[in-house]
Amino acid sequence: MDRRVAWTMAVATFATLAGVLRQVPAQPGAAGMPWGQAGGVAAVLFALMLLHASRYAAWAPHSPNRLLVNEFLVRSAFVLAGLLVVSAHGDTGPLYLVMAAAWAVASWCTHYLVLRAQGGYRAAENLAQLGLFLLGLALMGLIGIRLATA
Repeated sequence: MDRRVAWTMAVATFATLAGVLRQVPAQPGAAGMPWGQAGGVAAVLFALMLLHASRYAAWAPHSPNRLLVNEFLVRSAFVLAGLLVVSAHGDTGPLYLVMAAAWAVASWCTHYLVLRAQGGYRAAENLAQLGLFLLGLALMGLIGIRLATA
């Protein structure tokens, strides 16, 4: 994949994530986040995932199995953080957990297959994959919150 395409996909997923986060209430019973806050959260997540991807790229050739375990732990941590947010808004936490856990496993398996097919770790492609994963989690969280407040 061309590097420009990979970086465009990465940035686009986090920009879309800001739009989804805009609809998530910051507190139970409140309206959606302001654009500034949603954009700020998406920018912080982008920066953290960029740091994550760039640091992994340095040691990935020497320990690919460690990389895969860490990638799974990162996805699990985001699922659990989302569970806390969804559970704070109502009783749809178990529904979110079922959807998000399946999404995390599918995301990790895709990461594994892409990593093996590419013959190595590529930061831009992984950043785009993590952005899509976070976007999916945000949509699932939004569904859980909307069902709980309906």
